[in-house]
Amino acid sequence: MAQICYNYMTSRVYAFGVDCVYHDKGVKVPSRTRNLAAGLAALATSAALLLSGCSSPAPQTSEEAPTTLRVPVTSAPNSFAIGYNQGGQNIIQLSVFDTVLSMQKDGSIAPGLATKWEYNEDRTKLTLDIRQGSKFSNGEPVDAAAVAKSLEAARTGPTQSNELATMSSVAAPDAKTVVISLSQPDASVLPRLATINGAVAAPSTIGSPDAATKPVGSGPYVLDQERSQSGSKYVVAKNKDYWRAGDYPFETIEYSVIADPTAAFNGLRSGQLDFAPVTADQAKQLPSSQFAMGSDNPTVIGALWIVDREGTILPPLANIKVRQAINMAFDRNSMEKVAPGVAHGINQAVNPAGKAYSKDLESTYSYNLEEARKLMAEAGFKDGFAVTMPSTIASQQYEPVITQSLKDIGITVNWEVVPITDVVAKILSKTYPMFYFPNAWGASDAQDLQAITNYGVFNPFTTTTPELTKLLSEANASDKADSFAPVNRYLVENAWNAPLQYMTLPWAHKTSISYSPPAIYRDQNAPWVWGLPAK
Repeated sequence: MAQICYNYMTSRVYAFGVDCVYHDKGVKVPSRTRNLAAGLAALATSAALLLSGCSSPAPQTSEEAPTTLRVPVTSAPNSFAIGYNQGGQNIIQLSVFDTVLSMQKDGSIAPGLATKWEYNEDRTKLTLDIRQGSKFSNGEPVDAAAVAKSLEAARTGPTQSNELATMSSVAAPDAKTVVISLSQPDASVLPRLATINGAVAAPSTIGSPDAATKPVGSGPYVLDQERSQSGSKYVVAKNKDYWRAGDYPFETIEYSVIADPTAAFNGLRSGQLDFAPVTADQAKQLPSSQFAMGSDNPTVIGALWIVDREGTILPPLANIKVRQAINMAFDRNSMEKVAPGVAHGINQAVNPAGKAYSKDLESTYSYNLEEARKLMAEAGFKDGFAVTMPSTIASQQYEPVITQSLKDIGITVNWEVVPITDVVAKILSKTYPMFYFPNAWGASDAQDLQAITNYGVFNPFTTTTPELTKLLSEANASDKADSFAPVNRYLVENAWNAPLQYMTLPWAHKTSISYSPPAIYRDQNAPWVWGLPAK
């Protein structure tokens, strides 16, 4: 079934989770497309991923540091079974399961269950050294065989196989070593192993009917079955045997499933929750002596995705000058006014906190109607043309700006109302040449740019060029942090899409805890939760 996410910021359904592999119409959705706008919805709730307990009370309060953390999530886990995790609300799963790798706050890869990792010369074989001495909560050893079994289940599972599509095999030649063979170099593999795709469960539970509801992991917490209520509340208790238990200050965490943003805010204000996403108006109602407020780092990209770049159904889009004109037609500062303090103008589809982003590229398509009209005329479309785009809950608040901006250069937009549950299937069936939708950034530049360039929601026409293919191959085969910068530059200069704005999400929490947002938002599912991973 399609996963509908709720937007804490606008009090309405806002997003569609594409990590759900099977659409409710029976259409298989490639999870390689990531989260088509898991947007403000799951992202706002996922801000709770990085709440950290203070080792001592905050200066502005005498309240003792709590032993229980209480946070909201917008939806219940669809399953705890490895291979069946479907995006969005994986914070609970990642409290129970440890991952093969983890990440630093700045997005760099750090040890997890694997203490070391090394590629062969052509980067098609990844060898992992598995941490010794760890145990699952049922007493089973966390050895190489256990790690390999979970990775095998993930790479062949119905909802995660496309995320690990380049993994051709996983083997455990001995108790300390796991070897992953790749069909081709893939720079996204390491960061994916630090997300839900790298989660490891007890071998005896893999394939078991109980795996969906009774997880057995080796992570920082253990699910308390007696205190949890499936679908509404999940309580996890600290695993004192975890290899870095000292990084997790809370003895207990209570996750409450709260779809209503007002209810979450009221829960925070009344003391039933320790954290909640808030609006600017709600923040004003909270006394600063009791609550701390702030905003996350960049989390979501909102863009006009120009997917028919070869002009299959709309010939003008095959002309680069038309695509460049579209980019110049938007005053991104005015886009910011639609969501003040939350939306920020951008003309690149990569995270500003990533290494592929270039500040210099931001001036590539400055707002210039005169130049845009000139480009339209040079392309042979002085009188413009018409385009049909899907109107969904996710686009409606931006439609007036988009309509007027494109009208200014002669492009007439016809909006076709589409239920949010149907839009992915229609996009994949090549119904629309372009569309507006927000999308959650992932764990790495590699993951984000692969989502745009591989087949999926952002490239249903499978557009590519020899030059782009070469750049992608070189980036995937490189170990440089900024290896995908040339790919991003190519996409910008060729007006692959028209990025418009990115979002930062406000939050509030009690002063008895602290929150430190990550530099790079990691696919809604930060693989470390409360504190930096041990090096």
